[in-house]
Amino acid sequence: MRSLMTRTRKRPVCLMMALVLTAISSGCCTIFSGRTQPINMNSEPQGAKVSVNNMNLGTTPCLVYMERNTQYPMLKFEKEGYKAKDVQMQRNLNAWLIGDACLCLIFIIPGVVALAVDFVDGSAFELYPPMVNATLEQQQ
Repeated sequence: MRSLMTRTRKRPVCLMMALVLTAISSGCCTIFSGRTQPINMNSEPQGAKVSVNNMNLGTTPCLVYMERNTQYPMLKFEKEGYKAKDVQMQRNLNAWLIGDACLCLIFIIPGVVALAVDFVDGSAFELYPPMVNATLEQQQ
């Protein structure tokens, strides 16, 4: 009888520890920033078609959600009667990686897992600039 009571008391503790480890191993960047990032696109004149890798993203002004793990995307702005304009995006490290680093100092294994999750799913990065303005020149 005693061993049955001991087992039933351990179950809630084990369940609670499993939930805590799952939450900790998600990674601060994934939790607070997510895998996509909103980028505001605008052009002068408005109404330009925006594309990346020949994939149409929309017509300016527009808000586009881009994957954070995209390596240095080249945006192309096109409008009839105007020269096409290419804008190179940059990729920086996400500031929420500091949270993962602090977690590594407290809990080594969950902290390393959190860092790995953030880098694998791409949320460890931020695309820059968060607002893109392209000025198109008229063709002659």
